[in-house]
Parts: sequence; C-alpha cells; structure tokens
Amino acid sequence: MNPPYNSLSTWIIYSAVYVGAFVVLAALAALDQPTWTTREVITLVTNVTTSAIGIGLLVALSWELGGYIMVLASKLKQQIFDRGRQEGVKVGREEGREEGRQAASDAWEAWNARREAALANNEPFNEPPPSRNHTTAN
Repeated sequence: MNPPYNSLSTWIIYSAVYVGAFVVLAALAALDQPTWTTREVITLVTNVTTSAIGIGLLVALSWELGGYIMVLASKLKQQIFDRGRQEGVKVGREEGREEGRQAASDAWEAWNARREAALANNEPFNEPPPSRNHTTAN
C-alpha cells in the first residue's frame, strides 16, 4: 500500500482547500470594507493568505495523519489476525496431539482386552500389537 502523500487526489484536495479557504476569507473580509485603499488591500491579502495557509496546513496535516493511522490500523489488524491464527494452530496441534495420544491409548487398551480375553478362554491370539499395526481400532 502506498503512503497517502503519493496520490494525486491528495494534492488536489490540498489545493481545493487552500483556494476555497482563500476565497471564503477574502469574501468575508470584503464585506466589511465599503471603500478600498492600497494599504487595506495589502493588509487584506496578507491576512487572508496567512489564514488560508494555516487552514490548508491543518487540513493537510489531518489528511496525512488520517492516512497513516489507517495504514497503521491495517497493519495492526493483520498482526492481530496472524497472532490469533498462530495461537489457533498451536491450540489445534495440542488438541490433535492429545486426541492422538488418547486414540493410541484406546487402541492399546482394546488390543490388551482382546488378548486377555483370548488368554482367559485358552484361545490363540495372533493379532499384532497396535504399534505394528498401521490402522488403529476405534
């Protein structure tokens, strides 16, 4: 993502705000003066220009900070999602390991129960243990 100051639309907005502020301030100042002298015109233009520059800088600063805040918020959101995903995978792995241990334990207990039942009934028991068997009984 490009920083906000690289876009043409940003400079168009800056220019529009500056010109708009200049025109509004000049119009407001002109309403108070029925006649104009050179000194008053210079004072008016100086005051209006200074005020318009101040307004333009305030808007530009707000625009830039807003853009950077949006970029930082996006990065922070992505980091939070990544961290949550990693935690979820970690928890999922731990649960999977526990389920695997439980399944292996259940397979051994079932095999041993069948072996003991065969021994109790004096029957031959040729079934390999679960560690040699690739399929586990549920």
